[in-house]
Amino acid sequence: MADAGAGSSPIPIPFVWHDAAYWVPLLLSYGILSREEACGVECEDFVFDVETPFVAIVENMTKSKDGTRPSGLKRPSRRRMVPLHPELLRLNLRGYIEAVEAAGHVGAFPELYQEGLTNVGGKRFYASAGRYQLDHVDGVLPLPRTSDGKRADLHSLRTTGGSALEASETKQLVVDDIMGHAREGTGPRKYSKAWFMKGGAAILARRLEVMVAALTVVTDHLQPAPVRLLAVSERSRTGSAVGCASRKKA
Repeated sequence: MADAGAGSSPIPIPFVWHDAAYWVPLLLSYGILSREEACGVECEDFVFDVETPFVAIVENMTKSKDGTRPSGLKRPSRRRMVPLHPELLRLNLRGYIEAVEAAGHVGAFPELYQEGLTNVGGKRFYASAGRYQLDHVDGVLPLPRTSDGKRADLHSLRTTGGSALEASETKQLVVDDIMGHAREGTGPRKYSKAWFMKGGAAILARRLEVMVAALTVVTDHLQPAPVRLLAVSERSRTGSAVGCASRKKA
């Protein structure tokens, strides 16, 4: 419990379970990742002990389609290094990743890739947690709708982040690298030679500077919570609120 001051009652710190339901929306918001990229990332893809901590969005075995070859990139340009926003670090992403890895897991969110699941990765996340989170937010602050009534979804977080980058005065080349968009005239869509000539550290630092300036922090009211892990089969199962849209469909 946190002390609210002399003569005041302690303010309880909310009990938090750490899993995909907690971290995936944050990775979408502050990493501008796609749902599948965030859900399928592996523990070793995170690099913390460098000047600019980052996550490598690469093909891996967690997202393998045949169990023999790494996969998981929508297109070659999606292979990139994304700096970790200070808010992710403040909320103890490193502690979570280290705890999952210490438990013997390869994937950062093993509950989304359990044996026997019909749908895995992003589809599993949406079915067990994402849709209910959207319902909850929609009940508190109505989400935007398209002209045909379709409400904003999880992908809207990436779209919003991308729009914020586009609205800044950042060069399009930097925006494309952060988002994983293909550049014009890059041959086989590899990183430009600047990555090697200037050094990756300088490029990562620049990307982070751009992201911090463009993205709005909406979680600064949250306190970092000790890492707590449920049994894998119980993680990221938020359940639905009474009266919510997804509950009515079930």
